[in-house]
Amino acid sequence: MTRKEFQQQVASQYARMYRVAYTLTSDEDEACDIVQDTLMKLWDKRSKLDDVKNLPACCMGALRNQFVDSRRKLCLNPVKRPVSEADEAVSDETMRAVEAGSSMELVNRIIQELPENQSLVIKLSCISDCSNEEIAAITGLSMANVRTLLSRGRKRLKELYIKNL
Repeated sequence: MTRKEFQQQVASQYARMYRVAYTLTSDEDEACDIVQDTLMKLWDKRSKLDDVKNLPACCMGALRNQFVDSRRKLCLNPVKRPVSEADEAVSDETMRAVEAGSSMELVNRIIQELPENQSLVIKLSCISDCSNEEIAAITGLSMANVRTLLSRGRKRLKELYIKNL
């Protein structure tokens, strides 16, 4: 694969890869780092990319693997942040009131309360606008499992949203 072909086929996936990485990390800088590292790895393996049938799915799979690798590194070398007095002064009730200030914040909070798999597939589907096939490629789940998690997650999200109104 030439440089121009790489730019047209792989680098054109940057925006979608960034959305997925941001959904996974909730941090702009970390998402950029993960996408950049993924593109570097794909560049190193560009000679093998000609044989790939579904290049966007391959890019998303590589992104997921890079995300998992970055999380493993964090577990091995955790960054400890000192607790300040300001952190301790904010009560849980105050935080809940601020978070529930708007309906979108309420939805985001509810999504965080869902089980991890449901939360991830909801974020990828609704926020990152990924198809079920792409979600399956990113998460490593089967298509049937993705559909089930989306259905149950949306149902639970609706129930919790109505309950919290």
